[in-house]
Amino acid sequence: MKPLPFELVSEIADFIMANLDRHSDGTYGHSFVSAQETACELLEALGYVERTEWGAVPLSSPRLPATLPRHDDTCVVVLALADQQGLISFLADRDDPTKNIGPNATFGAARADDELIPLLNRLGIISKEGAWMPGTEPILWRCWPYEWPTLDFSMNPIVTAAVTEACLVQPSAISAMLADANQHSEHVISDFYGQWVVVRHWRIEEGWLPCPDPPTIGIFHDAVSFEVWRAIKAKM
Repeated sequence: MKPLPFELVSEIADFIMANLDRHSDGTYGHSFVSAQETACELLEALGYVERTEWGAVPLSSPRLPATLPRHDDTCVVVLALADQQGLISFLADRDDPTKNIGPNATFGAARADDELIPLLNRLGIISKEGAWMPGTEPILWRCWPYEWPTLDFSMNPIVTAAVTEACLVQPSAISAMLADANQHSEHVISDFYGQWVVVRHWRIEEGWLPCPDPPTIGIFHDAVSFEVWRAIKAKM
C-alpha cells in the first residue's frame, strides 16, 4: 500500500490539529475516544507531536519521518475524526436532498462540510463531481457507517477471501501473538488483545504485514479487523 503523499502532510496535520481538543497549555487531549486517539497517533506519525497517555504534546517544529504513514490508514483516520466532529454525515436515505456525495451501487450518500470536501478530493476518497472514488471500498468498509444498514461488508467476496486467508496462513510471530490473546479467560480482554494484533499487523489488500513493527496506525474502531479476529478466534 502506498504511503501518504508528501505534499498532503501539512494539510492533514492542519486538519487534525484543528479538530482535536486543545488544552489551555497548548497540548492536545483525546479523552480516550478512538477517533481522537488515532488522530493523535497519526499526527505523531506525521512528525508534529509526541504522544502521551492522555493526548499529545506539539513539537516546537515538525520533524518529517523517514517513513510516512499509509495512505489508507490516513483516510480512515480523517473520515473517523470528521464523523466524530460532525464534519461528515453518512445518510440513511440515498435520495436525501442535502447530500453532496452521491451514492453508488455499493455505498450510500453522505453530506460533508464545504471545508472537508477539498481534502477528501485530494485524498482520492471522492471525485470532484461528488462521487465515491473507485478503490475506496476497503476504506469505507473499515469505517462501517451504521447509517448504511445494507452495507454488509462481511459477505463481500473480497472480504471473505481475505478473512479466510488470514485464518489459514499466518507468520509464526503472528500465530504466537494471537494464541497469547486467546489465552485470556476474560472475553473482553481476549478480544481487545486479539483485535489489536490484527489492527497492527493485517490489512485487507496485503494480508499479514511484516513483523515486528509495521508502519500502521492502531485504528481500533476498524470494523474489518474485528471481523478477522472473530473468524480467527472461532477456529481456535
